[in-house]
Parts: sequence; C-alpha cells; structure tokens
Amino acid sequence: MSSSILTRDQVRQFDRIAVERFGIHSLVLMENAARGATDLLCQRSVNASAVILCGSGNNGGDGLVMARHLHLRGWNCKVILLAKREQMTSDARSNYEILCKTRVPVLNGLDMSPEAFEHQIQGFDWIIDALLGTGAKQPLRSPHREFIPIANRQKSKRLAVDLPSGLECDSVLEKQGIGVVFKADLTVTFVALKPVMQTTTGSSLCGEIKVVDIGAPQEVLDFLGE
Repeated sequence: MSSSILTRDQVRQFDRIAVERFGIHSLVLMENAARGATDLLCQRSVNASAVILCGSGNNGGDGLVMARHLHLRGWNCKVILLAKREQMTSDARSNYEILCKTRVPVLNGLDMSPEAFEHQIQGFDWIIDALLGTGAKQPLRSPHREFIPIANRQKSKRLAVDLPSGLECDSVLEKQGIGVVFKADLTVTFVALKPVMQTTTGSSLCGEIKVVDIGAPQEVLDFLGE
C-alpha cells in the first residue's frame, strides 16, 4: 500500500470499506495506526519525552492512543487537548476516557494563553502534532493559528500524525506552505502518501515521510472507486 497515493475522499472511503465490508472496528484501525506511529518514533528515541497536541477528530484520537503507548514504554508524556469533549468523534472520545484513567496529564489547551501554552510544551524531546488530519480544508483558526508557530520555534523534534496541521491533503499548489503549518521533522502517514506530499512545499513541511499500515488488508484498495 505504501506506493499508493490516496486523496481525502479515498482515505474516507478506505476507512468505510475496512469497517463495513471487512468488519474491522474503527477503534482497531485507530489503535493500529497509532501503534505503528509509536513504533517508528521509538526507533528514533528511547525513554524520551513527548508532548502530544490533540484535536477533536480521529487525528486527535490517534494522538491520544500514541500517548498511551508511549507511556507504556516509559516515556514522559503530556497531552494538550485543543477540543471540547462533546465535540470529539466517538473513537477519539473513547480513547480520551481511557487516557484520563492513566497517569498521563491531559491538559485543556483551549483555556491557555499563548504564553501558558509555550510554557507547557517547553523542554520535551518531541512535539507531536495530532491536531488536524486529512479531513481539514479550511485555514487554521484560533488557537491553532497562534499555537502552531510557537510549537515550530521550540528546540524539540517534531512529528506530524498523518499530515502536518495546516496542510490541505489534496493541494498540488506550491503556495500551500505560505500559511501557518506545523513544520515536521517526521510525518507518519497512514496507508498511503497524500497528494500534497508530492509537492516541493508539502514535502519540505512534512520532513521525513514514513507510511504505516492500519491493519486493513490490501484487498480494501480493490473496492475504492465503487
């Protein structure tokens, strides 16, 4: 699957087919994706620290699962949630409830000033962007618009989950990177590359790109386009 390129709509269709035709629960897909991203990160750092920035969607859910797995592996982790619980997707909320029962701090970033946000993310080995995934279309809004540049100027290494926040999945325009975008050293994307990753600007903002599977069989791709 790693040689494929999937658009936003194809990603949604892939997930739907995996769930409806192949009977794989969406929580299992999220678990597999996040664990794959965690495995890649742990190949680069051992017993390190990470602050995970999570949004309301399934991308945020991936980040919450990553926090749990990093915690299991002895990492010092903290989650900053830029979402209200009632706005979270069902799968993201399920993983939020699990994580809140652990010793991983989960902080409400919506109430933070930019200064407070910077204080909370300083000193970590990694900053993980799990704010917005392939479904995002609109320009960044507050507080993402103010917080992402703060994350970009830290000395920490930066990992983007699926796609750096601020990049539009299907864009092929080289001006894409002009706006506020999370600047990743490593992007762990799921199932296949995304169109924007084929552009010079998109590729530079993604940094090193690694594709991991989410446990769905290769045959799911055969149903795309139906």
